[in-house]
Amino acid sequence: MAISTDYRDNRKAAYQQYAVVSDFNACRLPDHVKSTDAAPLGVAFVAAALALGICMGVDFGRCSGARGPNLLRTVHSLPRDALPKDIQKECFDSITESDGAKSGDWIAIWGGKDIDTLCYRNNTLITLGSSASGCCAVQLAKLVGLKVIAIIDVACNGERMLKHGADLLVDRCDPDRAVEIVKGITKGKLRFGLDTRGKDSAKLLASVMQSASESSESRAHLVGLVGIPKEPIDGVVYHSVPIKSFHEAPAVGEGLTIWLEKLLDQNLLHTPDIEVAAGGLEGINAALDRLRDGSVNGPRIVVPIKV
Repeated sequence: MAISTDYRDNRKAAYQQYAVVSDFNACRLPDHVKSTDAAPLGVAFVAAALALGICMGVDFGRCSGARGPNLLRTVHSLPRDALPKDIQKECFDSITESDGAKSGDWIAIWGGKDIDTLCYRNNTLITLGSSASGCCAVQLAKLVGLKVIAIIDVACNGERMLKHGADLLVDRCDPDRAVEIVKGITKGKLRFGLDTRGKDSAKLLASVMQSASESSESRAHLVGLVGIPKEPIDGVVYHSVPIKSFHEAPAVGEGLTIWLEKLLDQNLLHTPDIEVAAGGLEGINAALDRLRDGSVNGPRIVVPIKV
């Protein structure tokens, strides 16, 4: 499986017959995992792992089962200029190892839409698999002993999140009530949050974490996959996932891909639900149209390409 986070290098992009991948970004799939099942996993896994490992300081070396890397320690061992300037602050200055999430801590994950979000950037169509990242984040958080609150559309996705190990499901259909439930369950001590939906829900999640920051010397940490609130909140640190570290730092990329191979080999990570579309390269636009009109609810669309 070739995991491409380097979107500016068209050689590594999807939607083409052949693609190039750096050796440290390539993952060997075990025999029991089909390539179609693994197809939507790559970037979702990387985003979830970086959000937890770098932004929240989770040490995956403490995982039950397949032990993973301590990503924060890995990036801190690099020279600062080994990483692009726009992610240096996130990687080196946003959290200390002692302030990171530990086993027994609560984390709230506010789920995004059930289909990929489509956006245009520099005239290029990009798909953001935010809900797949949320599913990966739940599973990885449980492997290190975190207690997970999933704020989602319970009717549509509750069964899936329970399968992934979520400790508590909170329906997002009434956001204000969802906030009150999370406050009550965590008793005002929620220090870690991941939003995969947008700035509005990230702001609500930050409001829950504010009470935690006021009652503790430790800061709270909120990661926004889609966006972060404009208004700062005292004691709450906003994070953006340093996705470039995966392809710019071989130590980070290789550490994650080797760990992913172990997780898949030992059945410790579920691949996202998929729907296989027909048509090869010529069928991609039709698949994207189905994402736009909302006719796909839940599964990822995988388009096999015959070479």
